[in-house]
Amino acid sequence: FAAAAGAVWVLCSQFISKLTLLPVEVVLLQIPVALGLIGESVLTQVMIYQKKSRILLAVVALKSVFLLALALMLVAQRAQQKYLGVIYADVAIALAMIVCAGFILRKDIKLRFSRPYLKSLTAYSVPLIVHALSLALLSQSDRILIGHLMDRAAVGTYSLAYMVGAAPLLIAAPI
Repeated sequence: FAAAAGAVWVLCSQFISKLTLLPVEVVLLQIPVALGLIGESVLTQVMIYQKKSRILLAVVALKSVFLLALALMLVAQRAQQKYLGVIYADVAIALAMIVCAGFILRKDIKLRFSRPYLKSLTAYSVPLIVHALSLALLSQSDRILIGHLMDRAAVGTYSLAYMVGAAPLLIAAPI
């Protein structure tokens, strides 16, 4: 599924670039970020199932600290297009998360092909993919609209304010 989704993303990258007002290269860099999120999601599900919340907390906390530190360093080093510092940091941390999740889960997950499992997985996952894509579009449509009506600084200010406003939800969600 990840390969198919990546191929669709590559094919749609020109359209997404025009829609989001981002360079195609930046749109394509979202593929490793998405793979990192998949790795983190798998790790999260296994750790929750195994009731190993301390390991999960450590990984997620370290990810957040390293992402913030790396993003700040890369943004500070760039004279122009500072947003690329955040994107490059996202890519680096996503790749590190894939390696980390693979290392932690190496004894728990065995990769093998199973046609019945693939059929079951497809039946379960396809509706969730449609749901996730619609949620992503819904959650980003305000930023896309602001980007087309105003400048990038307005989008950045709005995004920051939105993230600060959403912080209590991130704290309350695990409770």
